[in-house]
Amino acid sequence: MPLSEAQLNANRANAQKSTGPRTPEGKQKSSLNAFRHGITAQVMIMPKEEMEAYQKFSSEQYHAWNPQDVIDKQNVQTIIDCQWRLNNIRAQQMTLFALNHAETADQFDCDSPDVQTAFAAVNTFSTKAAELKLLTLYESRIDKVLQTAIKQFDARKIDRSHREEIEMHQAAKIEQVFEMQGKQYNPEEDGFVFSTKRFEQFKSRQQHLFEVKIAAKVNYDPVEFAKYTNPQQSAAE
Repeated sequence: MPLSEAQLNANRANAQKSTGPRTPEGKQKSSLNAFRHGITAQVMIMPKEEMEAYQKFSSEQYHAWNPQDVIDKQNVQTIIDCQWRLNNIRAQQMTLFALNHAETADQFDCDSPDVQTAFAAVNTFSTKAAELKLLTLYESRIDKVLQTAIKQFDARKIDRSHREEIEMHQAAKIEQVFEMQGKQYNPEEDGFVFSTKRFEQFKSRQQHLFEVKIAAKVNYDPVEFAKYTNPQQSAAE
């Protein structure tokens, strides 16, 4: 079906709108920058503003997930990139609606801007169905990769936490033997890899839980509680 003269003029007008930046300032803003990613070791190329946004987003997400080893880091990088791409797809969907609204809203003759916007949105679903379907397909595939990476990260975190709990119980029992012998115990000598701070927190938590049981047993009587938790002081009194 041949295009009408009005449609040809509209196409020419739209083409004139997308000739890219013309001023030196505009060209500088649209120039591409590259950096080598520390985790992926790949060179990434983006416009300057987008690169800065990506690096800020990546840094915030990385610290929030707090990966513990190289496998965690890879999973977290996958999570970060998937989330970034999903955000981009959603932005592209909204931009598609905005662009179609700008180009077609004046085709609907009505006094209400809200009604005009609604008509333009429906028109977008009708005329941009292929583009929207493709974006939705990409979104679904990326989300599947994202959910897999999150599950893998969470599974390793749970396994690591469980293993660490068992090892700290073991180290605490060994430490009691060393204390009985008047010796200082260093868990690292037995191959335990948790930090001293974590070990001290674990022992403190275990002591508090023990005291909770005693307190409940004596019906929260402070005198009776002292007999169990500090028998030497109670005997002296």
